[in-house]
Amino acid sequence: MSRSITKMHFPSQMIIAGDFRQAVQALPGKRILIIGSDRSCALANWQALLPAAQVEVFNGSLPHSPEDVLIKATDLAESFDPDTYIAIGSGSAIDLAKAVVDAKPAEIVAIPTSLGGGEMTNVYGTRMQRGTKEGKGGLKYLPAKVFYDPALLASLPKLEMAASGINSFAHCIEAFYSTRSHWFGKAAAAQAGRMWPELLLAAKDSPIDETLGQRLFEAASLAGFAINTCGLGLHHAVCHVVGGATGVTHGVINAIALPKSLKINREIAPEALRAAEIALGIDDLVAFSERLVAQLELPKNLKALSIPNTPLEPLVDALMGAHHLKFNPGTLDRVRAQRLMTEVFSG
Repeated sequence: MSRSITKMHFPSQMIIAGDFRQAVQALPGKRILIIGSDRSCALANWQALLPAAQVEVFNGSLPHSPEDVLIKATDLAESFDPDTYIAIGSGSAIDLAKAVVDAKPAEIVAIPTSLGGGEMTNVYGTRMQRGTKEGKGGLKYLPAKVFYDPALLASLPKLEMAASGINSFAHCIEAFYSTRSHWFGKAAAAQAGRMWPELLLAAKDSPIDETLGQRLFEAASLAGFAINTCGLGLHHAVCHVVGGATGVTHGVINAIALPKSLKINREIAPEALRAAEIALGIDDLVAFSERLVAQLELPKNLKALSIPNTPLEPLVDALMGAHHLKFNPGTLDRVRAQRLMTEVFSG
């Protein structure tokens, strides 16, 4: 009788916590392309930090890494010929650097300024002009080095902090109930999932000092490791479909969709959801996530953001074919997919 084999990979990364400027100065690269938003790229005088290197800056990163932004960043990379990318900013900036690697391979150094955890994953997504979010995965997209500087969180607007933290909390839930097995990934998901509720409320009500910033990045890093090893499910399938269609930032969509997608998974995979509740020490994840989103003053639906009505059937079609459903613990049917999309927009 043959038995199945489970493989658990551990891609190599160097993670440094502390002053990102000091860490950057130790980089050996000679042609370094900085990728981020206007705000994140302005966090340092890059040429002064890297006097022995040739430095170029692309400061046009936008939420979801739109296709036209990717084209501009790729053109710059091809003309500059970097040996190192420094991606500084949110998950969109880090995703943009990963996407540019397709055209011009080089080592990625990630310096996150939010809590999405993309620095720990070997996948990326970009928003195409046709209104879909698409991406790729592979070891070449995994940042070789990650610099966590708690001071970078101090200036992050509170609502952005809350939204990116909810995204990371959702990573924990989905990685834990994913059907993809990885002992260490499940443990990381459970640990970070237990940390997030307290941390999110503390970040809302208190200044981000060194200790709190370090703990926030710890939870985000564990959650990022968890999804990289265990995968995602229904909730993030919804977020990527809606994000591609509307352009609403990923964290905000997470806040809107999380209680609703958990409710569907409770119907189609009750045992998996209950196991996640036990691991995270939460009696009712659906009700708990609803309360947490309200406490963080994040929107309940897209209607609250004045997002115009859009035909839902194409989005339902996209959701039914989403690759993230591969590891969801239950099988989504079209009736539930339609209900879920309706609730995300107006529920």
